[in-house]
Amino acid sequence: TLGSSVQLFATGGIQYLWWPDSALDFNAIANPIASPDSTTGYVVTVTDIFGCVKTDTVRVVVDSLEFFIPTVFTPDGNGFNDVFYVRTENLKEFELLVFDRWGEQVFISRSASSGWDGRKQGNNKEMPQGAYVYSFKGITTSDETVSKSGIINLIR
Repeated sequence: TLGSSVQLFATGGIQYLWWPDSALDFNAIANPIASPDSTTGYVVTVTDIFGCVKTDTVRVVVDSLEFFIPTVFTPDGNGFNDVFYVRTENLKEFELLVFDRWGEQVFISRSASSGWDGRKQGNNKEMPQGAYVYSFKGITTSDETVSKSGIINLIR
């Protein structure tokens, strides 16, 4: 996503040169860190010990939608991954729904700071370990509609 970094990798040589170098931490190593602001194709030129030169290309796709949805959480009270959140910024509207395998809604939130703790909303009953369906919708501050649905795995 925008603002993130990714490490690029090349092998087989003694010299490396990456281009464009504008969003790289260093362009003359095998594994630079790329932090582009937009989708970028990086070309690496590799020279081996015999002087042979090869080139290859890797494309780093930058997703401007700034949210992250995990695939698993563990509401076991240890302080790590106890709550399922959609991690996001720059939304003026937000809605997260979670459904059990029978399609019954077990959680709803209209605030990115309020996540699902693995209990059924309303009666506070712990839900069993398993796969649940989530549906996330939002509107960014630039009026872009964002939506995603998928599976969240609850592990106890």
